[in-house]
Parts: sequence; structure tokens; C-alpha cells
Amino acid sequence: MGAVMKIVNPKVAGQAEGGRVAAAVKKLLAG
Repeated sequence: MGAVMKIVNPKVAGQAEGGRVAAAVKKLLAG
């Protein structure tokens, strides 16, 4: 999770998309 967010965060920092990306990542990791 940490490694993924390090890549994603700079691109979506301060954007509403960030929340959706985080949710999508959690769904993928949850299987």
C-alpha cells in the first residue's frame, strides 16, 4: 500500500481524485 501511494500521491495531491484512487487501491488489495 505504502509503495503504491508514494507513486500515486504526487499526481493526485490536493485533488478529489485522490480519494477515489485510494479506494480503488484498497479494493484491489482486498481482492
